[in-house]
Amino acid sequence: MIKLGITGGLGSGKSTAADFFKEFGAIVYDADFIAKRLINENKALQEKLKKTFGGEIFTDDGRLSSPLLAKTAFSSRKKQNKLNAITHPYVHHELERIFREENAQGTSILVVEASMLYEAKSEGQYDAILVVTASQDTRLRRSLKRGTLTQIQIQKRMFLQMPEEEKISRADYVIYNNGSQAELKRKCRNIYDILNQ
Repeated sequence: MIKLGITGGLGSGKSTAADFFKEFGAIVYDADFIAKRLINENKALQEKLKKTFGGEIFTDDGRLSSPLLAKTAFSSRKKQNKLNAITHPYVHHELERIFREENAQGTSILVVEASMLYEAKSEGQYDAILVVTASQDTRLRRSLKRGTLTQIQIQKRMFLQMPEEEKISRADYVIYNNGSQAELKRKCRNIYDILNQ
């Protein structure tokens, strides 16, 4: 089984790339989704987050309020590092379980989309890393189009993320995604075919 990690900055198009790999036949997981699920299910993890960020990041019925956690955690690099230090070991452990399960089922290509792949120091879990990148203007425009964050919020998150140059220098594959979705799909297909050989 080949394990591919896909990462990239906000608005780079890594989620679209992951969707294309799924379309081609890969099994795809989203590390952020796994983290949110674990936070909602794991009481020990919830307690650690409450102790660090306060109980207000959870709703009255005990569910995580992602916008409130994001508002708190992305207010500074120090707080973001604290969030990562708490959640990443749980995500790492869950991914190892998923890898064993998928391998036993005969999965040939498994993809994990992980925005914080390098920050989590989890590159060792993968056989190859794909970084999807784009110019800052393109990434900002795409992020604004989603309508979930303001320009100031987006720029602050971009500032807190690992510089694109560093991600690129550490990657096995790099896709410069400044063009059309058809172009991105073609580039993803090329990498998928290489991995499938």
